[in-house]
Amino acid sequence: MKVFLTDIMYSFGVDGSSGGLKELVVNLIPESGRGIPADEDADSVRVAMREGSELYAVMDRYVSVLDRLFAEDFLEGRRQPWWKDERDTVQAGHRYGGRWRAKARRRPDAEVAARLAEIFGVPDPDMRGGQGARADLGARVTLSGPKPAAEPPEGRWFTGPEVNVWLGLGHALNTCVFRFTQALALQCVDIGEDAAEDLALLDATLAADWDSPGRDHCMALRQAWAEAGPEARA
Repeated sequence: MKVFLTDIMYSFGVDGSSGGLKELVVNLIPESGRGIPADEDADSVRVAMREGSELYAVMDRYVSVLDRLFAEDFLEGRRQPWWKDERDTVQAGHRYGGRWRAKARRRPDAEVAARLAEIFGVPDPDMRGGQGARADLGARVTLSGPKPAAEPPEGRWFTGPEVNVWLGLGHALNTCVFRFTQALALQCVDIGEDAAEDLALLDATLAADWDSPGRDHCMALRQAWAEAGPEARA
């Protein structure tokens, strides 16, 4: 059963030369989709939720790289279990929290970049945005779906499985996970139409020289609108 990258949501912001990719959300679902009508066969949903499914495999790959990341000595943090129970659905996964170590207590930036490249398979990590030791870092990888013994509620939809990856790790680490997601799309995940647009939009933003000293973002935006044709402005 295939796994689809359905959409990517992100928040990008700059204050002077600091900031960047502040938040990233990745949603993945199996071929059966997010849900099926209650009067249809729910077996495909249950198959996707079983251990060893492709959806589990993709989730485990995210957990693996985040585990390796938080095991490094340039971060202070750990993984904790996360669980949420609702009427018809259950969510379970792993939550990460921590901080960068103080500059004097961690490896030089060049060594950190080389280690990130190895962990995420990223040839040239984007280390812009600052890695301040006071900023709280967070991430969560969650699998959601119907309760194991649940039957589709009469007259309602049977919730399909979904993997949600939420990242609030700061620009450098968020960008590494974004590039890791792009690599997964080439290996074992199909990209939905909306997700393809999201990837392209974020790629364009990441390519900008947003950290250039003295860059006037307002003027750059005005110039971009001036150069856009009538169709782009409609």
